[in-house]
Amino acid sequence: MSEWQKSGWRSKPRVQMPDYTDAEALNAVEAQLAKYPPLVFAGEARRLKKELAAASRGENLIGAFFIFLVFGFGVAASILAFAYGSRKALAARKDRLQAVARYGKPLFGGALVLVGAMILTRLDKAVEAWMLEAMPRWLVELTTRF
Repeated sequence: MSEWQKSGWRSKPRVQMPDYTDAEALNAVEAQLAKYPPLVFAGEARRLKKELAAASRGENLIGAFFIFLVFGFGVAASILAFAYGSRKALAARKDRLQAVARYGKPLFGGALVLVGAMILTRLDKAVEAWMLEAMPRWLVELTTRF
């Protein structure tokens, strides 16, 4: 396995990535993003990987639980920081969001009940099989590759 490099993603096949015609703007955005700290640090990811492997073998399940818990809190903290940062944007659109929620809540609730019923009756497997047959081969390969 080769050594990890920050720009290693550039050598991977580009399936759903747009072509950026303004290279200067792209470089400016990449430079700005490079200044931000990572959401997940490499050491955390390596430890999580080791604990996941141990848990899959039935070893140190309590330790794995706590590692996953700490990892989850770390990710949640990043998401919460983003959420609090966007509070002003949400406040500006409060009336519109409340109007959407009036209809969205019952729709999402009904969808949740429907999906739950499909899972309990195993109808979801039939729908999944039908969708896999209906999808083009390239899409099936793309969504199941990783």
